[in-house]
Amino acid sequence: MTAVIYELMYVLPVSFTAVLLIIRQMPDPERAVPVYLCAGLMIAVCAVLRHVKGRYKYLAPGMCLALCAGIIMIQPAGERAEFIAGSKDMYFVAVIIIMCYFAGIFLSSYRPVRSGAALCLIAGLISTLFIPFEPGKAETSCILFLILLAGADEVQHFRNKIKDIDPKDHMVSLAPVFIITVLLVFIAPAPDKPYDWALLRNLCSAAVSGVKTAAKLFHGQDEDYGGIIGFSDSGKIGGSLKADDKEIMDVTFMMNTGSVIYLKGKVMDSFSGREWEASYRSLNSDDKLDALETMCAVYGKDPEHIASYAKEAAASLKYLNFNTGYVFAPGKMLYASGVEISDGVQQIGGDLRAAHNLGYGTDYIVKYIRLNDNEESLKNLTEETGSYEPGQVTWEMVRKRYNMTGEGTSFEDYLEYRKNMEKYYLTDKKVSKRTEELLDSLLKGASSDHEKLRRIEEYLRTFEYTLSPDGIPDNVRDESDFLDWFLFDAKKGYCAHFTTAFVLMARECGIPARYVQGFRVQAGSNRETSVRSYMAHAWPEAYIEGVGWMRYEPAPGMDIYNGWGSSNEEAKFYPGSDTGEVPGDSMDETEGAGVDSVASLKGADSFDGIMKALIPLGAALAFLMLFLITSFIITRLGYRRLGDAERFRLICKKNLRLLKHLGIVMEQGETLEELEIRARVILGVPELRFIRDYEAVLYAGRAADKNMCRIALDDRHMIYELIKERRGKVVAAALSF
Repeated sequence: MTAVIYELMYVLPVSFTAVLLIIRQMPDPERAVPVYLCAGLMIAVCAVLRHVKGRYKYLAPGMCLALCAGIIMIQPAGERAEFIAGSKDMYFVAVIIIMCYFAGIFLSSYRPVRSGAALCLIAGLISTLFIPFEPGKAETSCILFLILLAGADEVQHFRNKIKDIDPKDHMVSLAPVFIITVLLVFIAPAPDKPYDWALLRNLCSAAVSGVKTAAKLFHGQDEDYGGIIGFSDSGKIGGSLKADDKEIMDVTFMMNTGSVIYLKGKVMDSFSGREWEASYRSLNSDDKLDALETMCAVYGKDPEHIASYAKEAAASLKYLNFNTGYVFAPGKMLYASGVEISDGVQQIGGDLRAAHNLGYGTDYIVKYIRLNDNEESLKNLTEETGSYEPGQVTWEMVRKRYNMTGEGTSFEDYLEYRKNMEKYYLTDKKVSKRTEELLDSLLKGASSDHEKLRRIEEYLRTFEYTLSPDGIPDNVRDESDFLDWFLFDAKKGYCAHFTTAFVLMARECGIPARYVQGFRVQAGSNRETSVRSYMAHAWPEAYIEGVGWMRYEPAPGMDIYNGWGSSNEEAKFYPGSDTGEVPGDSMDETEGAGVDSVASLKGADSFDGIMKALIPLGAALAFLMLFLITSFIITRLGYRRLGDAERFRLICKKNLRLLKHLGIVMEQGETLEELEIRARVILGVPELRFIRDYEAVLYAGRAADKNMCRIALDDRHMIYELIKERRGKVVAAALSF
């Protein structure tokens, strides 16, 4: 037992550290619990395979496989392949834990390896003071535990004067001291971030921002002034731009992100002819409502092929040389998790704003809905949505599916949200006669809002993209003037010009649209990509009624295909629904019945969940019974082939093992005859003849016969009765195998 504990002293901290690092890279915090369970299960299985003797050691991995097979069985037939593919992170965890187990055994077996590993860990902890990586307290505590073990082992090796003490026993006895020390370190208060000179970085960043602001005061009205490409909350258009290669942040492309991510920062709705501003500044949950509206449309359109239209995606962001109050995230965000933004983030208008400026080291993970950019997919989704409204039952079920049942996402909030989209993002200002004629010619025959927007987008891409456009003339005073100048005179500009023209033309067509500033980030060769100042970008988003906000890219040269092919995989719709039908998809059907329908579905959900949970458990128990029955049959067949001598020895060994469960264990230096006398006194039985016969066979050369086997079996029956009386029937039944 000491050897097992000694191994686990190295295996557990190594494995736990690996698990913590894996969880940090996962987009969904809810997946942490399955990862811990998987890791614990794999450690237990490895320990059983290594230390349990005989065929019973294969029982643990077999039951695990049966349990996994049962979990797969409860998935709907059309979703099993998708479920297996979606569980690849669990396979990865299992492989990592097996490797960590062997690494722990390697550490526990060789002192030089332990010493070298401890030195590397110390160097690694020191290096985190200078590199942009912040180990958590849990990871640091595990590393500290390994360092303490290695240090104590070195001291013991060089100063051990009592040679008859087993080093492993000594280290196991010290384990509680190490555990208490590490726990004290873990619970002790500590700064959220290491000392990384963030204050100095922020002061420098603020000073640079101040210089830029002062420069704008002097050059704000000078159209020839060369601005620097970078994110700004100013919506002023005009003048040439210069590229800046300053590193702003790191983005890690995680789950289903594709090749390009648009990180939204500032959303504006009012244009004066030269500058965009935001008049919509109320507190809301618009991003979540947008995601819910989109998924309601997808479920309503084609519930059997959800993955053809939208997927859940995730990305990780970390601020570097940046000091801003904006939280950058893709549109249709489901949630964001991270130490720096866990509290105090609000959506104001279309912007996500933190309670205070976020600086160097801010890191968080965003999960969002990514629409398929495949043109066929978008066309199918938007072709019949002009008057579509999701029913209340549909809305509530989608809220539940994406775990967004919090404040600000109710069906009533959604209805108010739709009114605001038209109020703030659809103006009634008119364009000139020639712009109106251009639009009529351009959009002739277009059957849907999406088709109109695509034609506007394609038309603007025929213009010239340049960072040095002509300045906006003095006679441009409003939206109509800007469109006339850009569409008929300039015909060139950078992203802000094209986005402005697109938004104004979309609004003239009766489609709500808005101006968005942020970063357009293209994936590099690795999953992690550095975001530079020159990646700052402006793009338009248009509101398709019943579908939500959709991003367009009218700037020439910026379009990159970021969609995926159609999928025939069935997607899970509502829990408890095998048909995939959308219940209550009209407003009339929800009146007076929506809440009851939701409640009944919840009740059905609970029952189905209990029944489904029993299937994996039943599979594991079925394997257990099959294993025990098979083992019993193999044992009986093998027993019948034995001769009297081998059979007698086998019976006696089993009897001695059974006596251990009654507290009868052979002591050091004790003979079998002395053991038999002591056992009779303790158990209160007249005799245990098999022990005396066993001694005669072992040491007197007596040949075993059938009569001796019969006597030994009679004694076993008596021992079982004593176990049943003193330990219970369940224990006796278990030991009978």
